[in-house]
Amino acid sequence: QFEMLFGEFQENWTENSDMLLYTVLYLLVLFVLVLNFVLAIIVEAYMTLRKLNEDNEIELEFVSDFLYCCLARFRSYLYSWPTPANLANSLDQIPSKHAIGFQELLRFGKFSSQTSVVKFLKHYQQFSFLTPKRASEYGENAKLLKDIETRVAWLMGKTPLSKQDHIACMSK
Repeated sequence: QFEMLFGEFQENWTENSDMLLYTVLYLLVLFVLVLNFVLAIIVEAYMTLRKLNEDNEIELEFVSDFLYCCLARFRSYLYSWPTPANLANSLDQIPSKHAIGFQELLRFGKFSSQTSVVKFLKHYQQFSFLTPKRASEYGENAKLLKDIETRVAWLMGKTPLSKQDHIACMSK
């Protein structure tokens, strides 16, 4: 059997019907197993790539990306926006922030006017992935924390605190 993996078959294996059946079935089973391994590798790679693609928030289709790039270039020329490299250098000079607003952009001195800053902000507001995430009073994991608080209160035989009770406790 081991030699059959490398293509060495017994002499006159085609003349004996039992040996012919055994050899054909053996090769068929090996082919199916190897094919199964290859397909498993390909499908796993595909699923990983698909998951990464779904998690990518900024991907649009190619035509939309291209049109938005052209529109941004046109508006950049029309409203005298700074070049992306120039703006990136200015942003590198300030401390890290989650969001940059009108006042910060105006202070850079890279825009020709207030109208230019407003048009810049309006252009980029249409992209939802650029909108900063809003944190609740509990932070980003508000639902998880609220669920934990409710379970702990239930285990202790008490009712969970309401929002007004939280505010009262925080002010003490």
